[in-house]
Amino acid sequence: SKENTERIKKQNDKKISIIIGNPPYNAVQHSENENNKNRKYPAIDKRLKDSFAHLSNTQNINRLYDPFVRFYRWAMDRIDNYGIVSFITNRSFIDSRTFDGFRKIIERDFDFAYIIDTKSDVRANPKIAGTTHNIFGIQTGVAIMFLVKLTA
Repeated sequence: SKENTERIKKQNDKKISIIIGNPPYNAVQHSENENNKNRKYPAIDKRLKDSFAHLSNTQNINRLYDPFVRFYRWAMDRIDNYGIVSFITNRSFIDSRTFDGFRKIIERDFDFAYIIDTKSDVRANPKIAGTTHNIFGIQTGVAIMFLVKLTA
């Protein structure tokens, strides 16, 4: 309805103070049989290209289009001048060359970044396989990041 459309538009125009979540991370589908293709989001993907990808020194930026990175881009655009973004995600943003532009944006746009690296990447350390060392029982390393913005 027109009323509902107006309400949604007003809601989408407002800034948010705190965004917390556990977005999916699935950069690359290994086969069509997985039936888990990432959807395209033209507006967010353009923002990724113009920010994280633009500032990156690496040639392969495909992993920047992982859903968790899209969530970060969306949250960074929606957060108020005084706010917090916090996600539990893949830890690849910490030291992967692909994420150098991502890290530059964080350094530029946020006053503080607190990162909890669970050191649970099975591919980096096969000795920790299984649910004993990775609370999610997955191979991908997990990190929790808190981004704090205190200035306009």
